[in-house]
Amino acid sequence: MKATLLGTVQPATRSPFHCKLCPYSSNRKDTLIQHVRTHTGEKPHKCRYCSYAAIQSTALNRHLRTKHKEEVMLEQWNKDLQPAAQQQHWLVTDDRGFNHSVT
Repeated sequence: MKATLLGTVQPATRSPFHCKLCPYSSNRKDTLIQHVRTHTGEKPHKCRYCSYAAIQSTALNRHLRTKHKEEVMLEQWNKDLQPAAQQQHWLVTDDRGFNHSVT
């Protein structure tokens, strides 16, 4: 049973996914998996710039936006430039001085 804001009691909805370590239950398997990580301490989402790790990917994304904004922007900028840099790398000049791209 659960209480509503008006004070009436309604039967609790049945959740198919139950935590084996506490009374928590969920309608979604992925939220149960994240919840179980609070018991195990598992933090699979690791920061590539520092030792930070998180249970949820959203927490890691928030960390990256707030703590490593410049690194992330530089990395994205380098990715955007990479195809052009690769193209220039593969330009070949023939005997007549004409440039050809090699694919």
